[in-house]
Amino acid sequence: MWEIVYKNLLLVYILELGAALAGSYYLKKIKGVKKETKILVYYLWLVIFVESVGLYPLYAYFTNYETMPFIKDTPWERNYWWYNLYHFLKFAALFYYFVSQLSSAVKRKIFRIVAVIYLLCSILYLSFSGEFFYQYSTFDSIVGTFFIITLILFYLYELLKSEQILNFYKSLPFYISIGILVWHVTVTPLLIYSMYFTQRSPEFVELNTIVLRLINIFLYGMFIAGFLICATKKKEIEKLKRV
Repeated sequence: MWEIVYKNLLLVYILELGAALAGSYYLKKIKGVKKETKILVYYLWLVIFVESVGLYPLYAYFTNYETMPFIKDTPWERNYWWYNLYHFLKFAALFYYFVSQLSSAVKRKIFRIVAVIYLLCSILYLSFSGEFFYQYSTFDSIVGTFFIITLILFYLYELLKSEQILNFYKSLPFYISIGILVWHVTVTPLLIYSMYFTQRSPEFVELNTIVLRLINIFLYGMFIAGFLICATKKKEIEKLKRV
């Protein structure tokens, strides 16, 4: 069972690295990249760092806690706390990116206010719910996902009504939005039941691993495709303008 988990982690790292490198390639090739796109690429590199540090429970477990005896039988034995902290940065980065895609100044202002309220409520929830060390925040998994999905749907609705829909395949936010939308809809139920990710529930571990493998391939595949396709298309447009 744990061999399957290991192989899945290796695949995810390769995909995450591929997405971060593709994003960096996009920043290098395209002039005048918007701030929200730069933040998105920086976020992808942050993901690699977070995932690397987040492996410490597996490392400790497979070494029988000889290298990290101080975390055994403590709240730090699992990495829920680490990912609960990371979720603040994740949602902040995604909120900023998708709010920036909205054409309406009024909508952008409303969503920014809602984002601040959400982050404050999330902090209060983790402070008093007792979930910080023992499972992924249910509040973040449900309310945060709902907020991100709502933002993406607003963006897609505006895209559908605009002339940009004719060239959607040249739009980086389109690839990012589809990847994030499908990922959150699929993974959120798994995060809510993450407490069952133990050796006592091998069926859930196997299901969780298979679903995450497939959805991560889709997510980072969309990121990589978006960065590479849009970098190529925009370079072609820039060349035509110079002719």
